[in-house]
Amino acid sequence: MPHGANRRAISWRDRYILLVAGYKYGHTWNPDGTPSEIYTPEEKARDWRTFFERTVLVFDSRGRTVCATDPLLDATSWPMLVLNGDRLYSLGGEGGSRLWHPATLQIGRLRATGAR
Repeated sequence: MPHGANRRAISWRDRYILLVAGYKYGHTWNPDGTPSEIYTPEEKARDWRTFFERTVLVFDSRGRTVCATDPLLDATSWPMLVLNGDRLYSLGGEGGSRLWHPATLQIGRLRATGAR
């Protein structure tokens, strides 16, 4: 699973967990309480605003797999999410192209492909 935090989670069809958006911090904590650096040398030179994510991950609880899907149009972290049928609505969050707390509404259609 890619490093990232501040993802918003929502369940779909009592089977899938969608992890939407996020932010990649430079450190993470290991189970033993020690920190680990995450950034590559190239990432350390980047501006912190470039670490907001467009990522959409899907965890299939039955198949126990994680995959990436089509990304959001605008990067953010901690967006509000609502599901209505097969439509996912993502509103606002932090960061992205309109720092801070953008009023960006992104709408996506969900469909299961290749699910067993």
